[in-house]
Parts: sequence; structure tokens; C-alpha cells
Amino acid sequence: TRWPERSTDVSLLVCLMAQMVFCYATFSPQRLHRAFTPVAWAAAAFTTVCTGVVMASDDVSVRAMTFFLGMLINWPVITAMVYVRLRQGDLSAKLWILAYVPLCATITASAAEYYGFTSKTIIGFYWVLYTLAFEVPVLLLALLLRAKQQDAQQVAHGVRQQLDPLTGFIVPQ
Repeated sequence: TRWPERSTDVSLLVCLMAQMVFCYATFSPQRLHRAFTPVAWAAAAFTTVCTGVVMASDDVSVRAMTFFLGMLINWPVITAMVYVRLRQGDLSAKLWILAYVPLCATITASAAEYYGFTSKTIIGFYWVLYTLAFEVPVLLLALLLRAKQQDAQQVAHGVRQQLDPLTGFIVPQ
């Protein structure tokens, strides 16, 4: 019965990889896209190795350290991508921060309690579920705002293409 006790750790690591891929696709700036690509792939590969170690190891301390290493390698990569967009004034990046800081804090605290690094009184069992329930509508709002921003940029680009560069008047097509 090794799998049921490891399923939460594996699920969280897989979700963390999915979150990193989502942030890479959503927030990776075009001018830094080439720089973030190898870093994102390396973090995903490392997390895949961590997931395999968590699944295979019988030692709780090895699983704990591997789980925390998997989290610690991904969160800075994700934060760096979001930080660049945040500096550019992207509202969806602000909403992402609002959604994920409480979630990351509760996951870390819950894992620390589970592996015995802290006492059992820091955080309740259901706080991870509460932060997940908070995360979903906030991320939905962030994605809707991002879609509106992209639509507005496409409309503005289309209008610019219809203008004569010399006079600024609309050129008939």
C-alpha cells in the first residue's frame, strides 16, 4: 500500500509542473522567451525526477526532502516569469500573485506538518482546499482580463494597419 500515502505528494508535484507550464505559456515575455525556455524545461525535468523519487522511495525523510526540492525549484522559476510581467503592469500577473501566494503558503505549511518539520497546530487540513477554492475564481478573472487585453491589442494593431503612415487617415481597403 505504498501508493495511497504518496498520491498527495505526486499530485501536488504534477500540479506544480502544470502550473509552471501555464505560467510559461501565459507570462513568459517575448524578449526573454529564449532565456526562460531552457530554465522552464530544466525545472520541469527536475520535478519529474522528484516525482519519480517520491513514488519509489520508502524513506519518509527522502520523500520529504525531494518533495520540498521539487517545490523550491519551480516556485522561483514561476515567480521570475510573473515578476517580469508584473513590472510591465500586467493586471493578470497581479491576480496570479493574489491567487497563488496563499496557496503556496498553505501547501508548504501542510507538507511541513505532514513530514514532521513543524507541529500539527500551524494549519488545518482544509486550508489547502479553501485556498484552492479561492484560487479558481481569481485565476478565471485573470484569464478573462488577459483575453480582453489581448483583444484590445489586436484591435489596436488592426486599426494601425489601416492608417496611412504619412497622413494618419484611414486607407480604403
